Amino acid sequence: RKPDKAVTLAEALRGASVDPVVGPMMEFRVAAEVQSYDVPGVTLKQSDADLSRVPLQLTQQIDIVQPVRERVIAFGRNGGGDSRDKSGQCTPDCSEVVKGFPWSVSVNGQKAHTFNANRVSMLIPRPGEIEHWTLTNAGNGWDHPAHLHFEEGVTISRGKGQIPATEKNARKDVWRLRESGEVKIQLQFGEFGGAYVSHCHNTVHEDFAMLLRLQVLTGERPVVTSTPNPTPDGVFFTTPEILPEADPANTQFFPKPSTGGTSGSGGSTSSGSGGSGSGKKV
Repeated sequence: RKPDKAVTLAEALRGASVDPVVGPMMEFRVAAEVQSYDVPGVTLKQSDADLSRVPLQLTQQIDIVQPVRERVIAFGRNGGGDSRDKSGQCTPDCSEVVKGFPWSVSVNGQKAHTFNANRVSMLIPRPGEIEHWTLTNAGNGWDHPAHLHFEEGVTISRGKGQIPATEKNARKDVWRLRESGEVKIQLQFGEFGGAYVSHCHNTVHEDFAMLLRLQVLTGERPVVTSTPNPTPDGVFFTTPEILPEADPANTQFFPKPSTGGTSGSGGSTSSGSGGSGSGKKV
């Protein structure tokens, strides 16, 4: 259910643990100088680096604005392992153990699901719309690092907790939820439509369970991407299932949006069009 104890580096390198994922690991060593592989005979030295070209601030702070909509995504031990649909199909194929695997994701207080790529848990109706998500840890054991593919966001608040200095004014795509914790983030999806996923980065959770699919719609006549099903004989496509809580038109499945903005991320608060990200600073 979670790690039993901390293992020292010496124990891990010695291979004393019976856990197959604990053992010798890749080590990165930062050296003052190293021989160039691209230019034989040249030695690259840290002292020769032009540090004046490194900006003091790597990214600009993103203004927090009134969102078009809000969602609540809960990661926890709440499911029964329903990756297989009514016909018994799991997309992609999954192990038999998934039948009872409890690690799951629920959206806006609805049923908790384990992953099936043919199931859409969130629809983003059009590019550029800004959403606020509250990511919660529905359990009291694991610390789930929630990861979003191909987009970045900014932290608004961490519930009753403090935003760490390394998280302020930073664009992120992974948020540690902490034990029984939560974090509220602002996201704005770009012009690239299609299927995305969000998942817990704990390896035993993300393999086939604690993931969800979201879909960004684009174009004048937006459609949800058909699901590719790989087989040894080629790929066939299926029509995705759209969960009720995925469609913003089903407002009964959505939390009421918060009033006003917040400056919890260290940026300024704005009001105005959440769809474009523009607004008047106040």
